[in-house]
Order: sequence, then structure tokens, then C-alpha cells
Amino acid sequence: MDLEVFGTGLDRYEHGFEESLDLLLRALTEERVSAAGERFAFREVAMVPRPAARPPVTVACTSRPTVELAAARGLPMLLGMHIGDDEKADLVTWYEKAAAEAGRDPAGARHVSAMLCHIADDRARAERELKEAMPGWLAEGLAGYVRVDGRPSAPRDPDAYTDLLCSLHPVGSPADCVSRLRASAERTGIEHVILMVEGSGSRERTLRTIARLGAEVLPALRGSHPAG
Repeated sequence: MDLEVFGTGLDRYEHGFEESLDLLLRALTEERVSAAGERFAFREVAMVPRPAARPPVTVACTSRPTVELAAARGLPMLLGMHIGDDEKADLVTWYEKAAAEAGRDPAGARHVSAMLCHIADDRARAERELKEAMPGWLAEGLAGYVRVDGRPSAPRDPDAYTDLLCSLHPVGSPADCVSRLRASAERTGIEHVILMVEGSGSRERTLRTIARLGAEVLPALRGSHPAG
């Protein structure tokens, strides 16, 4: 329903991203910009204030067409929490192929992997703390999802989705998290990781996970496959 709230609609969502992305890239790099596209049309305007340098742009990729779009522009991918390392590795391989076909060097793209992370003294406790909290707020979010075109949808089961995320991501003791992050970097080639650490729904547990990441996990990763 967000598409209606923002006045864009389904067609813009399904077919307008490429035009929007190219306009954004121009706006970040050119002093004056005009548009005469299918969805954006306006006279030349000055782009102010000017950035000192173009901010990094990363494309959230959930399908091969999006991967190809990012690769053709030399932009890195953001790969989400809902897929595992094998699927992420497949998308990286597809990106490299598409980048080469577009005359781009895929080695320069610093892709980003999004992962869930929660730390406790052992894996069983870490999983238990997440499974006590995550299904509740996942259910609220999933229940509020309404397709703008009225097509029926089968929402994810929040308990099963929590189980899946715990199985895919660094959840457990610091040693478990080090092992999982290192294995993911080796499988996917992605060394830039962003971690969702608030899954327990507790400020205290979230801060504890952040502290233990800094004190016990990241130091162990430095010198092999850094994650940050």
C-alpha cells in the first residue's frame, strides 16, 4: 500500500526503477539536470547543494534483472537477509558475468551482505532469545502487508522465518559468529557486512551484542576476512 501513499503505483515499482536510478546518479554528479523520460520530465534545474564527492550508491538486488542493472552501471549490490550464502554467491557470479559483458571491471564493486546477528554465551541461548521476540514483531509486519493490486499473497510464517534466519546468520556465541561470518565471506567473496542486531527486541541485549561484536568478534576476523 506504500505505493499508493507515495503516489507512485505498481507500474513505477515494476518498470520505473532504471529511469529513477539513472536520474539519481546524474543528480549526484552533474551541476544541472533536466529530464525527458517516461516517468520524469522537467526543465533544467541546478542541483544544490553540491556534494563534495558523489556519495556511494548501492543497489538492493533481489533478482537477476536488478543484478544486471547494477552491474551495467558499476554499482555494488546489497544482498538481503532472506537468502543464504549459496544464493548470494550465485548472484555475485551473475554480477561478474553481466559486468564483463557491459565492459565493467567487477573487481571494483564492494558488495554488501545484510545479516542478522545476536550474541549470547552459547548458540542455544542466542536462538532462544531471538525466538522469544522476533515472531511477534515479524507477525505484525507481515500482517500489515497489503498488495496494491489486490493479488492474494501467502505471508511467511513468522516462526518458520525466524528459524530460517537463525540458521543462515551469525547467531550464537562469539566463536559461532566468527566462524559463520568467516565462512560467509569465503563462500560469497563479500567482506562488507551490515548486521541487524536488534532482533531480540531488547535494548539491553542489543547493546550487549554490539559490545561483544566489538570486543570478541571483529578482532578475531581482522587479518583474515574483515567484516564491518
